[in-house]
Amino acid sequence: MLLGHALMENRNGLVVGSRLLLANGTAEWAAALEMVGELPGAHRVTIGADKGYDAPVFV
Repeated sequence: MLLGHALMENRNGLVVGSRLLLANGTAEWAAALEMVGELPGAHRVTIGADKGYDAPVFV
């Protein structure tokens, strides 16, 4: 089973990144780290996520 993931820009709701990964229990975390790691620039960014990402092993 595959899961689709999207990275959204907060101000206008535009999709700025996407991934399609196998559902394995940690696919959401892996996709988030990959997409955030590919953001351009070296400046600080603010990331928001739903409650499913609020786990000590991920944060």
